[in-house]
Amino acid sequence: MPILLSLAARNLRRNRARTAITLAAIFFGAFLGTLLGGLVLSVQRTLKDQVVRGRTGALQVYRRGWFDHKGADPLSLDIEQGGALERRILSVPGVEAAAPRIPFNALANNGSAAAMTMATGVDPAAERRVLPQGAELLRGGWAGEGGPQRAVLGAGLAKALGLAPGSAWVLQAATRDGRQNALDVELAGTEETANIWESSLKAVVTLEVAQKLLHMPGRVVGYAVSVREGADVDEVARGLRAALGDEYDVRTWRELAPYISDIFLFQRALFGLVSAVFLVVAVIGVMNTMIMSVLERTREIGMMMAAGLKRRWITALLLLEAVVLALVGGLAGIAGGVVALRIVVSRGGITLKIPGSTMPMLILPEVPVRFCTGLGIVVICGALVAAAWPARRAARMTPADALRDA
Repeated sequence: MPILLSLAARNLRRNRARTAITLAAIFFGAFLGTLLGGLVLSVQRTLKDQVVRGRTGALQVYRRGWFDHKGADPLSLDIEQGGALERRILSVPGVEAAAPRIPFNALANNGSAAAMTMATGVDPAAERRVLPQGAELLRGGWAGEGGPQRAVLGAGLAKALGLAPGSAWVLQAATRDGRQNALDVELAGTEETANIWESSLKAVVTLEVAQKLLHMPGRVVGYAVSVREGADVDEVARGLRAALGDEYDVRTWRELAPYISDIFLFQRALFGLVSAVFLVVAVIGVMNTMIMSVLERTREIGMMMAAGLKRRWITALLLLEAVVLALVGGLAGIAGGVVALRIVVSRGGITLKIPGSTMPMLILPEVPVRFCTGLGIVVICGALVAAAWPARRAARMTPADALRDA
């Protein structure tokens, strides 16, 4: 093998211009693949964190049938707050914290105008543990800060009602028995959500206010659940379903926000298509180099075969030349891409404006080691595929034909 490696390196140095062009094609393919992969993976990670750590939690638990009837009667399937269910949830391996919630439909009224809102009653302390990013986009205080009557509205809803932090307003909703009730609340702050629709409907009040407004003392509707770092969400979901039984419905963040999975699928398809173009360019470059190498070295190959070198060693030599090209160009391209991404991060990342969003998204791109490893393997496999036909053609020549055609 060392002898073959030495011969492969020597052969690649024979026509340095052609080798350099091939290396450049592989380098730019790997470099652009690393950049694009880092950006796509980072966008997906940011979107996932916004959902899991800022909106839904990793999992949510409700009574069986709640998801089918939440639009018409969201309060009918209630649960005891802090009872046996909460203890069973927290006892499941992988569960980190659980936050009780009461989602309900309501009207936000400023005294002269009213707007529909999708309100949620939360325990502020538990909510922070489950959704640590939930308060990062606030302007003003969080629900419950400074008193239980202080609430949060989506920035779009607050703007529509002309409310600013400190403003008084009225929250009106139908109680569990169908009667109308209203409470005076104060705006603690507004939340800049990434979705225009959510920004114009969202309201967050304390659990105390929600229970008083809805006549549900000591009762909640469901729980948002966070999982420990490194835990598999699907595995924890299976554990919760086994622990809670058929009476309760456990949904993962992917089921709660299915549009995120659609976005991920589209991004992966687009990345795969662009990466395939880069790979084809690199494969064509390697194939061209190998074909020209075989044609230029026909006499040399014939002499080696006449001297007793076996056909499989001829094949191995040409394939090794392709691997050397892939290793040098691919590793250099991947390393260059990683360095470029780190420079981008050191300069504050990339700010993306997502269509339909009320706020830009800050991306700090990085690529995991497994992605770089996978990209390197793909580059090497592509080079081997490109070199397979020229290597087979060279190995099938007879010494006499090679020497005669040279």
